Amino acid sequence: MLGVSKNFLKVVAPTILELVCKVVICSSSYVILQINLNFV
Repeated sequence: MLGVSKNFLKVVAPTILELVCKVVICSSSYVILQINLNFV
């Protein structure tokens, strides 16, 4: 059972990290865009 969960983590963790990174990048770009629009 432990081996299965280790493999599961190896497969799932990178996917979750990638999703988190994409969300963070999208949110920060959105925030930066909003700030830039406010200064125009």
